[in-house]
Amino acid sequence: MAEPRKKPHAQAAIAEAISRDTQEHRQERLIRRPEVEARTGLSRSTLYDWMKRGEFPQPVKLGARLVAWRESDVTEWLESRETRAA
Repeated sequence: MAEPRKKPHAQAAIAEAISRDTQEHRQERLIRRPEVEARTGLSRSTLYDWMKRGEFPQPVKLGARLVAWRESDVTEWLESRETRAA
């Protein structure tokens, strides 16, 4: 039996819902250095030293003197540290 055709407005509503869901997943929360320090327990100098050595995620440059880290990068880094410690 053939599946009934959806009405055009129903198709548009479904497409919009899928698009909105996809956009929400693409949005990434950015966190500033004080929050990174609080979450990791690292000092500012240690963060920048480890970034230089490739041991900590690089921040996203938001302006001439403004950076932030992707929350997911910091979370993944913390989880990898927990795995190594176990």
